[in-house]
Amino acid sequence: MVVKLKIEHKNFLKRLFYNLNDRNLILTQMEVLNGKKWKFKCSAGINDIVLESDGNLRICELTPKLGSLLESSPEDLLKSERSKKIFEMIKKHDCDCTHICNLSSSMTHSYRNLFVDRLLLDNLKTFKYFK
Repeated sequence: MVVKLKIEHKNFLKRLFYNLNDRNLILTQMEVLNGKKWKFKCSAGINDIVLESDGNLRICELTPKLGSLLESSPEDLLKSERSKKIFEMIKKHDCDCTHICNLSSSMTHSYRNLFVDRLLLDNLKTFKYFK
């Protein structure tokens, strides 16, 4: 019996985390569409990167191509002047988007945003998005 309770407990916490994460995703997309910036940093180029079928590399699907892996190494492309400009743009939140891949990846690495900003602070306010 005790083992079963532990498994149910883990399943409940896992469901709670994914439900909060999904809610956070929808709220963040709505905020961006209303002109607000992400409350967390984008992890494009850090946690994930885009490799196209023709060998071109991008920091994100929505950023310019860095170059081809057929001509340069990934390290060289990520250290190039072009990539530095793109990383600076990302850091300044000049390109916050509603793109599901980078948004969900970045949110997954931002526990503070999920648990503090969304769960605690939003619950102290009126649920303006779900009236």
